[in-house]
Amino acid sequence: ALLTIFVVRLMGPVEYGKFSLILQLGVTSGLFLSWGGSGLLAKYIPEQMTAALKSRFASHAVEVSLLSCLALMGLFLACAVLFPSIIPEEIRSVRYLFVLFVTLVALFNVLQGIFRGLGWFVKWSVLEGGNDFAARVTGLLALAYFGYRYDAVFVSFVAVLAVLVVYAWSQVKEYIRLTDLKAEPEVVRFALLMLAAAVIFMVGTSADAVLLRGLLKEPREVGFYFAGVRIPQIFQSLLLAPLSIPFVYYFTHPDTSHTREQVLKLGTKLMGVVCGVGALALLSLSRYIIPILYGVSYERSIDVLRIYSLVIFLMGLQALFSPFILAINKFHHQVLLGAVSVGLLLIMDLIFIPRWGAPGAAAANVAMLIIQTGFYLYLFWRNNVEIVKLCLVMMLAVGAGVVVDIFWIPLMAVPVFAGVVLALRLFSMSEISKMREVFFTRSAV
Repeated sequence: ALLTIFVVRLMGPVEYGKFSLILQLGVTSGLFLSWGGSGLLAKYIPEQMTAALKSRFASHAVEVSLLSCLALMGLFLACAVLFPSIIPEEIRSVRYLFVLFVTLVALFNVLQGIFRGLGWFVKWSVLEGGNDFAARVTGLLALAYFGYRYDAVFVSFVAVLAVLVVYAWSQVKEYIRLTDLKAEPEVVRFALLMLAAAVIFMVGTSADAVLLRGLLKEPREVGFYFAGVRIPQIFQSLLLAPLSIPFVYYFTHPDTSHTREQVLKLGTKLMGVVCGVGALALLSLSRYIIPILYGVSYERSIDVLRIYSLVIFLMGLQALFSPFILAINKFHHQVLLGAVSVGLLLIMDLIFIPRWGAPGAAAANVAMLIIQTGFYLYLFWRNNVEIVKLCLVMMLAVGAGVVVDIFWIPLMAVPVFAGVVLALRLFSMSEISKMREVFFTRSAV
């Protein structure tokens, strides 16, 4: 996280905007071209009883991914020659390197699935962590040696990823060979489902960057946006994901089906309070955080951070919704909601970005998540899950903190939120004791 902050500060908004656009599109395109290989292989390889069958699944995924990358390579390079104006200059100038990066990302995701399918979780975690660290270190060295240019950092990221992919390939090469590309119908259906999820993810995560660059014709706005959202994203990765893991386990465990709603309610309270405090702290301190971390050139990112910080609260509030819906066999609602949410995000981006630029993209994400939360609560209400009132009260408490901080007394968002939570007694000692019992008492069954 600290190395990323140094990279952002040194590059400046314009160069960082160019780099962010390339990186975002490259990563999401690679994920799309892997055909959900990470999840697909992690699911099916362990089910195969022989090394030959494991090899067949791994080889299929590699072949399909490489063929897809080859097709994209031809299409992209043809567009770069025939219709150069539709491709941003920062991508067109490194088009061959960009195609290589997309291919490496696709292979990265497939190899991740092979490693996990073979049970090599720790080994892959070490490789992945080493790749992230080495990419940022070499990026800083590139900035120091070649100057503050986005293409120098991009070259270093591609080089490090290439080394990782080559090494990972060498570890599983005995499982990869030519096949007839035939697959069982069940596997094809699952792959298509993963592909659909990848498309939703690709559109949802890339819409802001693409529309900022396309509508405003200014890479600086992309830099302001990604600098502002980087801090909440770091917060989410360090706090939100680890907190949700125990709850996911209990939703899926057969011995705890009678306590699912209790766990959902208590867990949502915990996540809402913790993430609400974190979000409001970032909102209040954004005017100080951005200049200290990034410098005065990123002053426009202050509004981005102030708005996008609320994403932490909304994501925290929703953290347990998806596994609970899966546990009550309503997954089709989850897929539909994902597609609708992406559509809403695109509509609001088209409305907000031309008016407000980078802060508008942040506002579009917050508005989409508020509407998405409303859909979740409606689904819970239809299924008689008593959590709607709790979530509405938590959102009201956060809203009160935001209003007081922005329109009345600065730096008072967290105290106001805490005061509302305490006044309404959202957390009682008996509930804390119940939560401790759920997580630390073994089932008698």
